[in-house]
Amino acid sequence: MCGQIILLHGPSGSGDSTTPKALLDPIERSFWQVSTDHPRDAGVLPGVRLQQGDFRWSDIRAAVFDGVHQSLAACAGAGNNLIVEHILDTPGWGDDPMRLPAPCDELFVGLPCDLDELQRREAIRGGRPLGSAEQHYLSVNKTCR
Repeated sequence: MCGQIILLHGPSGSGDSTTPKALLDPIERSFWQVSTDHPRDAGVLPGVRLQQGDFRWSDIRAAVFDGVHQSLAACAGAGNNLIVEHILDTPGWGDDPMRLPAPCDELFVGLPCDLDELQRREAIRGGRPLGSAEQHYLSVNKTCR
């Protein structure tokens, strides 16, 4: 039996990380909070070597995300409920990025946010290249149409 999946789709700074935290306590079932940023944040990716230019993100990006998507599909397929934070910024991801086993109960939630507010949050928060907010804003709005 496939677990339930809540897929949160929004640009960085839209509340994509705080929304799952607010949902976890009142939901009656057990859910995992999963972000596609977790491999980077956990130090799984060769971050320093990427920054030094030893590896190019564009060369490994597709394989990294394909692996993340497959692992999420496996977790859901094993019966785990997931709240997934994801920026669906690549053509085809909006269709079904995880290629989930059927039948899965999926809820797709868009997290809209005004571009000016995203840019304000980006400047305060740091940790991402300036301009990421606008790039994500434009790609999210394309995907949600």
